[in-house]
Amino acid sequence: HSYTGQDYSTQGNVGKISLDQIDSLSTKSFPPCMRQLHKALRDNHHLRHGGRMQYGLFLKGIGLTLEQALQFWKQEFIRGNMDAD
Repeated sequence: HSYTGQDYSTQGNVGKISLDQIDSLSTKSFPPCMRQLHKALRDNHHLRHGGRMQYGLFLKGIGLTLEQALQFWKQEFIRGNMDAD
């Protein structure tokens, strides 16, 4: 006999997060530590190295593509008066 139910061995929603969803997800779905990093980044347009590493890996883990992550960081750092390059 074979199992005919839903296949739970694959992750069907990987890569479905968009940049437009980050702010709303941060308030309702992020763990408190990532919510705090997100708020600090939005308020100050800067995170220290360790915070950038943790938050960057978190964004990757929730399904942001590399291109989306690069766009996210570039947009945020430009708001903090950093050079676009």
